Amino acid sequence: MNKQDSRNIKFELLIEQQLKEINRKKIGFFIKSPTPIKKVTIKKKEKYVYYQKALCDFIGILNKKFILLELKDISSNNFELRRLKEHQINQLVKIRKLGGESFLLFRLKKENNLIIIIRIFDYLNLIELNDKKSINMQKIKQIGYKTNLNEFIPFFIQLIN
Repeated sequence: MNKQDSRNIKFELLIEQQLKEINRKKIGFFIKSPTPIKKVTIKKKEKYVYYQKALCDFIGILNKKFILLELKDISSNNFELRRLKEHQINQLVKIRKLGGESFLLFRLKKENNLIIIIRIFDYLNLIELNDKKSINMQKIKQIGYKTNLNEFIPFFIQLIN
């Protein structure tokens, strides 16, 4: 798959493929959190709606550590803070406080799908100093770990070690 093709594929699907490779090699186990949606009829039309708050995108175990991942696709130079919901932050913080690992993964589509991995408390420290509704991705790049899809698995495994 070339760079242009992967830029148009949903970030969650790309990471899911990577995590399935970890599962296949039996060095860890990850699953995609289900999206809590149900079919309802509104004004005689069937629609799908969220019926409860979802877990973060992926949960798993690697190196005997429970891991929680939340993914965000970024196509501009800024990340709007409202995109990371309070319940997602709370989940990430709880897992980290209980001894697990919690990460945000940002895919920068404009930069050949660069992936920035940032620990939840590093992110919270960064936004605490920010009085705006968004944060520049350059700041996130400064405190996060940079990788790409081709190197994601070995990089992520090393990060957890």
